Amino acid sequence: MERRNFNRLSVNNEISIFTKDGYFTALMENISAGGLFLRTNKNIEIGEMIEISIPLPNSPDKKNIKVDIVAVRVMDNGIAFKFQVIDDNAQCALLHLLDSAYA
Repeated sequence: MERRNFNRLSVNNEISIFTKDGYFTALMENISAGGLFLRTNKNIEIGEMIEISIPLPNSPDKKNIKVDIVAVRVMDNGIAFKFQVIDDNAQCALLHLLDSAYA
């Protein structure tokens, strides 16, 4: 049985990924307060930390939040990540996004 600590919000957003090997985009399939799942065929190893930029859909100035995530599970269709380093502003924006989805 799968154990989840946070509710997941299903999304379908293209996000920017910054790795040690360069930049690419991937499809974010879901997100929670603890992490997210990216649909990608890129090779990212478990434990590898990357930076992502997540667009905030209801932001009037098209704001993005940047966070560091670490790969925790690699599957055929993508990679599960948990948030590693997230500043207070980014965390507030993320929680607001999640709260507004469940309101």
